Amino acid sequence: MVIIRIALAGILIVLAVSFLDFDGYDKPKDLRGIETAIVFSGADERVQVGLELLKARVVKRLYISGANPNAGIWLNDFEKKFGNGDGNMRPLLECCIQFGTVADTTLQNALETRCWLGQQGLGGPIVLITSALHMPRARAALRHLLPLVAITPYSVPEERMNTSEWLRRRTIEYMKYLATVALLELPSSVVPEVLYGAFYSGCPLSPGRTHSDQSSSLRSPKRI
Repeated sequence: MVIIRIALAGILIVLAVSFLDFDGYDKPKDLRGIETAIVFSGADERVQVGLELLKARVVKRLYISGANPNAGIWLNDFEKKFGNGDGNMRPLLECCIQFGTVADTTLQNALETRCWLGQQGLGGPIVLITSALHMPRARAALRHLLPLVAITPYSVPEERMNTSEWLRRRTIEYMKYLATVALLELPSSVVPEVLYGAFYSGCPLSPGRTHSDQSSSLRSPKRI
């Protein structure tokens, strides 16, 4: 009985420390040598950070996964929403930005990104952009699917919130992170097909779309 109590105490301590530090990613100080930025959509601020890195020529290309109405992104409205009205966005859209419009969850974001990198013949390194609380889950999924690719996390600060709301959101995201880590260790044969979505049978024919392909923005949202 004593051994069991000690083991349980040890597990609780590990979980407590992990909970306090699971999103402890600092803003990267050096992105030299990284040519590709990946955004997991879900908040406009993430897209803005990716665009800023591209405009500053820190990276050469930007891929936005999950670019669909569920994430507040319509391709036919992208330039108006994220541009400054001076037309400077157009050259970037034509040369350096591609969109993945199929993903509806973090796991699917990672699958969509793997498909796109393979289609483009890119092997990394990459910089992954998402919110601070979402980063551990996103990075875990991407590292599992791309074990040979160097991934630099670029966390976007969370919006201001009071302590109780911050604790609530942190707890929810931590539980999702633990669930994702556990899910990734399961054989794919026992994972419900719905979790893979359109990627269950492999990569879609076109995991990357350009801004000129407006039809992809009309898909109905269905995040799970």
